[in-house]
Amino acid sequence: PAEKLNKIIVETRTKIDENPEDISAYIECGIALYQKDKDYYQEAVNLMQKALKLGAADIRIFFYIAIMYDELNLSEKAFNYYEKFLRNRPQDFYMRLRYGNLFFRLNRYQSASEQYEAALSIEPKNQTALINLALSYKARDMYDEALEKFKLAQTVKPVLPPEILIKIAETYLIEKDFISAETYYKKVIEKK
Repeated sequence: PAEKLNKIIVETRTKIDENPEDISAYIECGIALYQKDKDYYQEAVNLMQKALKLGAADIRIFFYIAIMYDELNLSEKAFNYYEKFLRNRPQDFYMRLRYGNLFFRLNRYQSASEQYEAALSIEPKNQTALINLALSYKARDMYDEALEKFKLAQTVKPVLPPEILIKIAETYLIEKDFISAETYYKKVIEKK
């Protein structure tokens, strides 16, 4: 709740005023500001970077800074912190998926595929990762592989959003499988 976040921010700022080298206060204040709103990201990043300069060895700093830079569209800085976090926690599914999404948004589809594949090695039956991998394969003109991943995603959870059904239909069209394309377009029409 906002009241609790505000209380944490006030308390940690007081601690920082009393002891400008209180690393945990910088981190906790930064996390509270992150949770508060995107408008507070810059201050949150500054506090967490100050904690790093003071010698903090808290993996959460890399996690939060990566996400904030990503959401602020500061891609190069986000890459740096995603890499730092994943060097320490290579089996973190959530961050692998987010890192792949960043590559995908920047049209770096091969790197996106690699991150989605790594995510799937952690959670092989995750529908979101399967769909994202399929989309990255489609973007790389790997249509058979894309269709295979789309099918796997449907076995995990048969109901797919209309936007994904359209992507599947488009992939079948590219492959000149018009009957399958029509089937998927009809599913979209049923939903919308």
